[in-house]
Amino acid sequence: MVFIVEQAPNAKIAELCLEPTIKDCDSAIARWLQNLSAINTTSSGTDRSSRMSIFIELYWTLLTDFLQCKKRDQNKCVLTGWEEPDAAHIYPHCLIKASGREPRAVGRFWDILGFFWEEERVEQWKKEIFRNPQNLKEPNDGCFNMISLDKHPHALWGAGRFALRPIEISADLKELKVEFHWQPKPSHETEEIDLLTEPTTSRGLYKYGGRGLPVPTGTYKEDGEPEYRSIASGDVFSLTTDDPDKLPLPSWPLLEMQWHLQRIAGMSGAAEASEDLDHNNKNDGNDAKEITTNDRDATVRSV
Repeated sequence: MVFIVEQAPNAKIAELCLEPTIKDCDSAIARWLQNLSAINTTSSGTDRSSRMSIFIELYWTLLTDFLQCKKRDQNKCVLTGWEEPDAAHIYPHCLIKASGREPRAVGRFWDILGFFWEEERVEQWKKEIFRNPQNLKEPNDGCFNMISLDKHPHALWGAGRFALRPIEISADLKELKVEFHWQPKPSHETEEIDLLTEPTTSRGLYKYGGRGLPVPTGTYKEDGEPEYRSIASGDVFSLTTDDPDKLPLPSWPLLEMQWHLQRIAGMSGAAEASEDLDHNNKNDGNDAKEITTNDRDATVRSV
């Protein structure tokens, strides 16, 4: 791509070469943040019956994975320690679902990653989700792709408000340490900026916007009320498992992938407005699809 642009005789041709890739980059981040999805809106009775059977099977499989994730994490949020957490996906569930109905879009998502990271690393990430990296229609999921998070951390995670950097894993695969980093709130919002602009450091941050994540300090006030502090960038958390085979730790490659993409999402400043783009083709007999762009802040505000 760079070679093609360098050979372009003028800026306009260079722009035409780069514009599709730039738009694909935006789409890749939107899919990562689960802000972009395609939903089949019409189908025949036979198709609906078949899809319902598949849905039920996937539901029970997903429920099993959720329960395994929570069991591994002792039914507590790995960050706050609160009980009854959600099982949050690392590689987004919407991308897993899209593999069956939008394999070309998922393929393009992975192609875009190849523009920015070496092939070996992208293939390593891909192998964690696809048993056969050449067949993107059959993704693999499980508690290795999940982490237990309370509802508010889960919403912040899905909105790209913080990232977890894997820093250490034990030889017996029973303990994994991750480093927490708040995403600095960008000042540029959605306008274009110079690509050479240095990102703002996350050092010293203890919240995104007006709300942080409180955790107990282990100390108490005179009246017995527990004291809390806010999670800060640089805090390290340990994830453990008693059975690396049946209840594996979160995948290191997927956490590494998450670390990079969450950071990019945070720097993008793309707090998209809710917008429904209906591309239904009326009376053509085909399955219509509704492309939806969601407000990634909406979930955070609702928690």
